[in-house]
Amino acid sequence: NLGQLLIVSHCWSAAVCVIAYFVIGWIGTLGSWMVPHVAGIAFLSAAFTTHITMLLGRDKVILNNLVALLQVALLLATFALLFLVHDRADVWHYVLALYVAYGFAALVALVLLWPHIRPAHLVGIGALAREALRLGSVNMSGTLMQLLSMRAGYFLLSERTGDATVGVYANGVSLVESVWLISNSMAMVQYAAIANSDDDGRNRQLTLSLVKLALCMTAAALLVLVFVPPAFFTWLFGRDFSAVPQVITVLAPGALLYSLLLVVGHYFSGTGRYQVNTLANLAGLLVTAGLTLLWWPEYDMRTAGIILSVSLATTGLCVLWWFLRGPGMRLRDLLPSTADKERLRGIIARITG
Repeated sequence: NLGQLLIVSHCWSAAVCVIAYFVIGWIGTLGSWMVPHVAGIAFLSAAFTTHITMLLGRDKVILNNLVALLQVALLLATFALLFLVHDRADVWHYVLALYVAYGFAALVALVLLWPHIRPAHLVGIGALAREALRLGSVNMSGTLMQLLSMRAGYFLLSERTGDATVGVYANGVSLVESVWLISNSMAMVQYAAIANSDDDGRNRQLTLSLVKLALCMTAAALLVLVFVPPAFFTWLFGRDFSAVPQVITVLAPGALLYSLLLVVGHYFSGTGRYQVNTLANLAGLLVTAGLTLLWWPEYDMRTAGIILSVSLATTGLCVLWWFLRGPGMRLRDLLPSTADKERLRGIIARITG
């Protein structure tokens, strides 16, 4: 019942934003005028994400993409309009643009969802809330572990070498992370297909085909990044960023294998087995912690990159190992086959049809 799910989701989002309002205000890292707006925009962002995820759950992939694009377009258009009217850029203008973009896009997504929403009675809503909390807490734990693994290097480098090094390292990481757009785009379509299917054999074969395609395309994108002349990054970011190619090179192997999690992980998410992704992220976090302690005396930008690369590779390989333990799965199934082409054609036809 999407009506019940909306109530549970929005109540949870509101509770988190209220808590965040008081916590951020108590910490005092933001100006007092900004705190209520951070909480308000966070709630609208959560509502927007909830609505477009529900569209995806109803297999409305194109509508999901269009509303996501609408949010970005509204943000840019509103901010540009305020800039032209007032002839200056201001933080308050950006805050207003965020309200407009998230608020209107969330409303549009809700209108698109409306035909699928049944009247929300309270019978059974407690059981739904408990199930959402059970699955959500497992998923949230995995996301937190993932965040700690991927961002620990920023804080540790700041402690060891200063903020200038962090800037170079962060640019390299951001460029490498951009190639995951390939796997994430495939995973979004895959998630919609799996969430609406009870045929586990078909779901596994579809995931397998997308894994092969994601690995090939991600490898090609990473090769382009690795072989970009260092002079390009110096021209783009400035002469202080000449070390960006070193970060990209050490991160590339881990980033390639991590694309396995982005695709295979959505198979487990789509079938309600979030604990597999969480355990894989835990393995990556343990690797990060262990290698950091081992190499702390000589911790620098290159070391941080190697540690993150090994952590990403560990996470991706763990989730792949779990996937291949499933019925009928073999390691040689990772080799390309003619059946892969037909499966990919089928999913493209399903989206465009």
